[in-house]
Amino acid sequence: VRREVLDTLVPGARGAPLEAEPVSATPGLAPLLVLAARTQVAPALGVEAAAGWTFAQLRAREGSTDRDVQDLGVVHAVLGLRYHLHPRIYLRGGLGGIRYLAEREGLFREGSEVKAVLEVAGGARWRVAGLRLAVEAMAQAHSFGTVAQRRARGLDGTVYRGAVQVGVAFGGDWP
Repeated sequence: VRREVLDTLVPGARGAPLEAEPVSATPGLAPLLVLAARTQVAPALGVEAAAGWTFAQLRAREGSTDRDVQDLGVVHAVLGLRYHLHPRIYLRGGLGGIRYLAEREGLFREGSEVKAVLEVAGGARWRVAGLRLAVEAMAQAHSFGTVAQRRARGLDGTVYRGAVQVGVAFGGDWP
């Protein structure tokens, strides 16, 4: 990819041709806000619908230098199953869609697309001081690529996202 194409995709990129010093762009660490609803369909099995929003910075790495490129939002929605291994311990998994939202510049100058996302998680829940708390580890995998990236002869890749989530539950029955 020519340097002028790279400068368009990742504003502020510098240096020799891309082959000499690749530039990668990734979201920085960021908070994740999720709202979920679930219903039990069997004693240990539930159906869950969840939607989440992450607000982050797109970060560029060129050589040993990291820098912020632009604000980035990530929205996702997942429909899945939750299976209780024990009244307090569960596993869940589901499929849905994910989309990256940013100002129409650089890598996102031609927008972004909704991509399929796979989500898996495991967690535990309990009552503390009258609150129903849950803590879980969650992982997602999805493809990523933008029209601008493909026009510049870039390739789609796979993104792996992970989070440790802490939540409070309302309604329903908990041990």
